[in-house]
Amino acid sequence: MDLKRYDAAPVSIMDSTGNPITGANPLPVSATVNATTQGEILVSAPVTRVVTLTETPVALNSKSSLRQITVKNMDLAIRGKIGETGMTPANRKGITLEPQSIYQESFDPTIAVTLYGRSEGASIEVEVYEA
Repeated sequence: MDLKRYDAAPVSIMDSTGNPITGANPLPVSATVNATTQGEILVSAPVTRVVTLTETPVALNSKSSLRQITVKNMDLAIRGKIGETGMTPANRKGITLEPQSIYQESFDPTIAVTLYGRSEGASIEVEVYEA
């Protein structure tokens, strides 16, 4: 198979006035930053605690402007569930939290959210971090 070599002409990138953009002549960049935008920064102190879960759903979060929650199942053998207040063993609602596993979720802090947890057997402890 013969390979042919094609030499391409150099490519120049020009700004809106027709001047080439180079290291010596970089494209100017300007930006306006809205000082009221909070982005993903913490606007209040995080809350950390240990919560004991039984088969009855318990509220996991206490902050009214919840941005993020992290829940770790501390138990070595028993699973938990995370979800709504109406979780029961019969309706099987909620997300399973395996032993030693971590659940993390982000929220819009302007919308009130309450997250519940329950055990799938004997009581378990979970670490909760709210930001």
